[in-house]
Amino acid sequence: MKHAFISAAFVSCLSLACGREQLKMPSKVPTTNTTPTAAVPSSTPRTPEAAPAEPVKIGPITDSHIHLWTLPRSQPPMSDDGRFPGASPAWIAVNAMLPDYERTQGGQWVDRSVVIESISGVPPSKRVAANQWMLDQVKSQPKLLSVVGGLDVLQSPLKFKRELDQLASDKHFVGLRVSGGDLLEGGQLKANALANLRDLAARGMMVDSLDTSGNDVAAIAKAVPSLRIVIDHLAQKSFDFEVPADWHSRLEAASAQPNVYLKISDTGRLNQGSQGGDGWSNPYPSASDPKQYSAVFEAVWALFGEDRLLFGSNWPVSNVAGDFRTQIVVLEAFLKGKGRAARDKVMSGNAAKLYGPRP
Repeated sequence: MKHAFISAAFVSCLSLACGREQLKMPSKVPTTNTTPTAAVPSSTPRTPEAAPAEPVKIGPITDSHIHLWTLPRSQPPMSDDGRFPGASPAWIAVNAMLPDYERTQGGQWVDRSVVIESISGVPPSKRVAANQWMLDQVKSQPKLLSVVGGLDVLQSPLKFKRELDQLASDKHFVGLRVSGGDLLEGGQLKANALANLRDLAARGMMVDSLDTSGNDVAAIAKAVPSLRIVIDHLAQKSFDFEVPADWHSRLEAASAQPNVYLKISDTGRLNQGSQGGDGWSNPYPSASDPKQYSAVFEAVWALFGEDRLLFGSNWPVSNVAGDFRTQIVVLEAFLKGKGRAARDKVMSGNAAKLYGPRP
């Protein structure tokens, strides 16, 4: 989830009636003119213009990035005092549960979804319970694949282990989301972070990385090479369709580490740059032309390839840019040229491998 945060409504097919012109006949046939008149052609229906094709689902889809909550978070069933979302803007200050997700056009196409933490502001005393609440949702909803939770990776290894032990007994708890820049000092992992990330890796868990530059991800990946790291939301690329040289350079450094993956998520917001305003207060439409995304998609494809890219929506944050089915459609259009096997990896298979329940 990026707070500044998935998605766009699709145009439904037009239903065009074939209008038939009425031929106006004279009320009285003239008798003074005996010259045969040419036959008046009968009116023929106009051929309707072709309606835009309704997008269709192409294959399996695993959404590697959704959030769940009920409001207010200080009250049951969550009772975790989380700060996000706040009371405004109105479009995000609503309950976000699986039935709400499945009412979206995008959610109706998705086969499995991964729940990503949203525990900003949750006090330490309620952190384990907040993660357990997410696990309870996964265990009661077959469509939900697993949980990437939130713990303090900078706390003492003893306390970290104690908290992680309580959650790791459930195989659906597959990793943690971290803000990588907070874990480094002078380009090196802080001592507690290093120990705790090694603990995660030893358990076969992974991390999602938020608000972390490619250079910082590369440093973490080198320090703990057995830890799988997924960079969220195109590595915080600017909200436009350009390929900035500095963003690409940092991402190239991260991609050089074989244990680093990239999530093609929240792409609807790439259209934010053309909207004006702050990009958060007022929803706007995603761009629906796949060609607008091509440069960005080709750039990350060249760096990570079919085995280290995966789709995610960032729902409900993605709602700022409309229904996230647009995200699916434009990515599918790009992947069409890469072959069906590559498509299935990016849209489902890679996420299933990274986020599937642990043995």
